[in-house]
Amino acid sequence: MAQSQSVAHYISDSENDIDKEIQPSGNTETVKRKKQNRRKWVPLCTYNDKDDIINKINNDSIWSKTHTNITSEGKRVYYRCNQVKWRGKQCPASIHLLYHSENECITMYKSEDDHLHQESRSIGINQQSKEVICELFKMKIKPKRMLELLEEKGLPVPKKQQLSNYLTSLREKCYDGINNDDDDDNVSNDDDDKNNFRFFVTTKRLLFNASISNKIHVDATYKLIWQGFPCFIIGTTDIIKQFHPYGFAVCSNEKEKDFEFIFSYICDGLRNLNLQMNEQELVLIHMRKRVEKKLNLVEDKALHDEIMNDVEALYL
Repeated sequence: MAQSQSVAHYISDSENDIDKEIQPSGNTETVKRKKQNRRKWVPLCTYNDKDDIINKINNDSIWSKTHTNITSEGKRVYYRCNQVKWRGKQCPASIHLLYHSENECITMYKSEDDHLHQESRSIGINQQSKEVICELFKMKIKPKRMLELLEEKGLPVPKKQQLSNYLTSLREKCYDGINNDDDDDNVSNDDDDKNNFRFFVTTKRLLFNASISNKIHVDATYKLIWQGFPCFIIGTTDIIKQFHPYGFAVCSNEKEKDFEFIFSYICDGLRNLNLQMNEQELVLIHMRKRVEKKLNLVEDKALHDEIMNDVEALYL
């Protein structure tokens, strides 16, 4: 039978890192804990506003919060260098914030140890890349071209999803709080990678017309053009045949996707305004006239009726 053996019991060092002799139970010898090297902290700066110091840490993008200690001086929040993985050998460089208990000041401390990792681990979008993206965003450059230009400049290129998320935040900053007035313009655009484009311009007041009508008129007119492309005029008519516009669109093509984009934006716009769209009737005035004109050349009257029935079915 195996004989039992007494094992020394260990406890953590005190806050002052003083050596302690532990007297274990049994006849085992005294075990002495090796004194650990205490980190030396150097005060960097003191802030009066919590948001300022938190923003600085977030902008540095190299620190991650690890733990918090409550001391007689106040609360201390510790951060590690996140340029190395959490599971693995840690970088000795670190910082911590002291939230003073006697006042609202916050002091940042930094350890005397330097960073020892070889290369930075990429987290988010590089700050220099962000600055270039902001400039390209103001120039209305497409996301795909942004990635190409970043690569040409030798800057870190973010992933497509990262770029998309960052552009969304830029749009919110640039356009948030705008278009609160009923007559301020609202623009929705849709681009693709095939050099096609489409955009729709309207206002809240014009969109309200769509909520009280049940007919939509859409037509492209070459009398009103933008950069050589015809404008789509979208609206409705009342009982005395007066036209009330919803807005206008410009598309590089006149295909199904272009009309689908226009109708979907009108529906989304009404939904955002908490308005409901009535059931709409499709109006195909020009197409119907052209079909009837061509059918006059068709001798088969049965075919004539069949085609017109198909046209009527489009209204359902």
